[in-house]
Amino acid sequence: MTNHPFDQLTSAQPMLRVAALMLAAASMVGCGGGGGGASSPAPSPAPVQSPSPSPAPAPSPSPAPSPAAAPSITSQPEFAIVLPGSDATFSVTASGSGQLSYQWQRSDDGGLTWIDVPGATAATAIVAAAQSNDDRAHLRVVISNALGSMTSNDAQLRVASGPPRLAMGLSVAVARLADGSMRSWGTEFTGELGDGGAPTDDRDVPGSLPGTGVAQISSGSKHSVAVQDTGAVLAWGFNSFGQLGQGNQNDLVSPTTIPGIAGAVRACAGGAHTLVLLNNGTVVAMGNNTSGQLGLGASSGTVITMPQPVNGLSNAIALACGSTHSVALLSDGTVRTWGRNNKGQLGDGSAVNQSSPVAVAGLTGVVAIAAGFEHTLALRGDGTVWSWGANAKGQLGDASTTDRPTPVAVSGIADAVRIAAGGQDSMALPTNGVPMVWGSNAFGELGNGTAPLSPSFAALPTTTPGLGHIIDIAVGHHPDRATLFAVVSDGTVRGWGNNTEGQVGAGSPNPLLASPTTVNTLNVD
Repeated sequence: MTNHPFDQLTSAQPMLRVAALMLAAASMVGCGGGGGGASSPAPSPAPVQSPSPSPAPAPSPSPAPSPAAAPSITSQPEFAIVLPGSDATFSVTASGSGQLSYQWQRSDDGGLTWIDVPGATAATAIVAAAQSNDDRAHLRVVISNALGSMTSNDAQLRVASGPPRLAMGLSVAVARLADGSMRSWGTEFTGELGDGGAPTDDRDVPGSLPGTGVAQISSGSKHSVAVQDTGAVLAWGFNSFGQLGQGNQNDLVSPTTIPGIAGAVRACAGGAHTLVLLNNGTVVAMGNNTSGQLGLGASSGTVITMPQPVNGLSNAIALACGSTHSVALLSDGTVRTWGRNNKGQLGDGSAVNQSSPVAVAGLTGVVAIAAGFEHTLALRGDGTVWSWGANAKGQLGDASTTDRPTPVAVSGIADAVRIAAGGQDSMALPTNGVPMVWGSNAFGELGNGTAPLSPSFAALPTTTPGLGHIIDIAVGHHPDRATLFAVVSDGTVRGWGNNTEGQVGAGSPNPLLASPTTVNTLNVD
């Protein structure tokens, strides 16, 4: 409790206390004008007034009603590429007054004619279990309310079916066009261009080579193969191990049919060997067999100049050739490998070469395979990518540089639709069409445009910028000539990396192109 000031006077001072009280009373009632020492009567005390009430606070103004608005799109539908049989999802985000209604439309003629999609009346539309007939479809959505309507941009759907459109060897690239013809460019040493010219010619822009009805291509270090829609296989280039399947070891400067093969559906070219998948699920092999990469068994010889059946292999649906190892995907989603295994590239948990196919440990549900120089990739149906083998430059994408004898998951990729493996690099294409690259950057393989090249390698996937919507990818076969390609959705091609032999195809004298560059006069889609 707080003491009043008057309470500070003590009882030893009664007169002072009385005087103080009288003075206080006088000061409270005041004095009139006077004279003669007589006091005027004290006026009646003023009535006590109640304090005025505080004014009521002014009410807060009501918020102004939002102006009525027609639909406005804040997030457009985006390009998508999916595996056959997978769902493709397209979404839009919009605002506007009241209830918004949605109607998705589809065009199968490049946007000339649009048809409403029955039941597609929400902000998200799904093309379920997309197949090859859904490839190149365009989707858009019309959004409406009581005040108007707005149509979104159209988004393209691509289905990643069919074999790659590009193949890259040591110093020559080959492209398969939509009409079944081929183009090649780069520098040849033993006829790799396949154009029938001098075996040591060079070309820094794409040129034609013989062959029609080509359904699939593959390039090894110094030779290439092409499967025709008739089931025949063409081969050309270096042949010192008989990899062209002609029964001899003579180089070829033009595509030449491999005798004795009918019903071929796929083929792959390795360092100096060739595999061909037949329509009955079996595989034949030819060429260099010093590490057992032909899969013919322990006592088969080292130089095989004519196609021979791979031991105990059936139900194969895809092939991939490394430098000295071979890979097959079976119809049950498992993988078989054979050949050299010094870096664990066979994925069987050992470092022992195998002259007959062995199972890759613990890997199921695979839908695509790729083989690099000494490493291997597999794409599972859930969109994850798995890798094994050599990893000195981080080409396995597991954040390490440790070789792996069994499959490990590539970090950060969960929706890939295509994969490619090269000398010391790997590449994957996710559903958004923006490719990811990891591994060596000695020749600008990461495509990030930095000079000097930085980082020197990437042990985790990195995005390659500035490419647009990509539908196909390819990586050079040899670590000494690391060149990468990407096919844009309009069919044009971008290349980057090593260009010492003109193998990017851009007509540029620059020996190194660290950013994607357009390949001259080429459209493959």
